[in-house]
Amino acid sequence: MGDKEGQGDSPEAIFYDMLSDAKYRDRLKAHNEALYRHYLTQEEWAHKGHTDYAKWLFASLLAVHGGAIYALSSLRSSVSATKSEFLIHAASQNLAAIFLTLVAGLFAWVNLQLQESYCKEVADPKLLYRHDPFPDPSKWINRTLYLSAIFGMISGVLFATSAATAIFGLYRIRPLPVVW
Repeated sequence: MGDKEGQGDSPEAIFYDMLSDAKYRDRLKAHNEALYRHYLTQEEWAHKGHTDYAKWLFASLLAVHGGAIYALSSLRSSVSATKSEFLIHAASQNLAAIFLTLVAGLFAWVNLQLQESYCKEVADPKLLYRHDPFPDPSKWINRTLYLSAIFGMISGVLFATSAATAIFGLYRIRPLPVVW
């Protein structure tokens, strides 16, 4: 038995004025007003917070990978052409990471749009005078959030593997010490 049915009102009583139990009506209205304010705040936070964080994170990832590619290209002149294959592998990992960073940014943007759209739908002023059931959020809100995080983490891991490739490659071609 749902809350509305427990109050002796029909399920069609969606306006607060149609509810016969005054205490229940006042509690429900206060609750929905609080939800309305909460979702307005969440919509604003989703827009500002996700945007600011995503800008910082993606700029950092792109700068790190771009800097790594620049550093690897500057090593090219000090490594003989026959032994420089590891530099290509390390640079290609950073190029893949740049692509994955952009994919992560796309998923973060889609997530922001879905979250903002859902909050806008739920933060409807009708909550102030009606008590309709809330729509279910799109499953894609969580999916795009996790996909963005996963692609961002893979991008970070590729930086580590690129660094390891470069370090091990340089170690492998190091000149032998002079024996006296």
